[in-house]
Amino acid sequence: MHVWLVLLLGSSFSLSAQNVCYNAGFDESPVGTYTGATSVSGWSLSSATYTACNAPISWIPGSAEFSVVATPVFHPLIGIIPHAPTGGTNVAVMNSTIANGSITRLQRAVTINSNTALMQVAFAGLWQNSTHSCCAQAGFTIRLTDTLGVQLTCTELSYAGPSCSSLSLYSVTSTFNYTNWQIKYYDLTPFTAKGKIVLEIEVRDCVSGDHCGYLYLDYPCPIQPLIA
Repeated sequence: MHVWLVLLLGSSFSLSAQNVCYNAGFDESPVGTYTGATSVSGWSLSSATYTACNAPISWIPGSAEFSVVATPVFHPLIGIIPHAPTGGTNVAVMNSTIANGSITRLQRAVTINSNTALMQVAFAGLWQNSTHSCCAQAGFTIRLTDTLGVQLTCTELSYAGPSCSSLSLYSVTSTFNYTNWQIKYYDLTPFTAKGKIVLEIEVRDCVSGDHCGYLYLDYPCPIQPLIA
């Protein structure tokens, strides 16, 4: 029996220009703001305005709300955000504290085989509470798709406020819900026959544009799981 040792808890796009593992955790990107679709090496950056629940999203290349910051960094609510538990010193920040209905999306091609069957995605962030319906609230989604943008089964982690999600390790106030670093683990073994998949992260404000949401992100290269 295989026992994995752990510590914690679309659309198609061009894959040809993305190195298998270059700049996976943003440490090769200098601290600063990035706006272009391919300005973050190894990643594809896009954005949209969130206008309606369950409606098609009109993505445009690049984003006005993406940056790379050096950790540790202080956040007035979350507190000290240390180096990412997945090893990153520089980490990505998606969206901003300005509520304007924005959605920021990152995508990355992931080559998988028996030696890269464990994926880890580290995230921290803050989302403003609201009384909107669940699909209209500020939140985030992490998912895996095939190279044509079709979501892979049981790979979505989505958060949309404390009344709509049951994720652990979140702090909730009357105004915000937030978390320091958590890790989402993926077993990629069922998808190795595909050879290549896509990691996709979306962070969104609420649909009315008056509640913000933003996320800190780190992502190391997939590894071979430890087997006992």
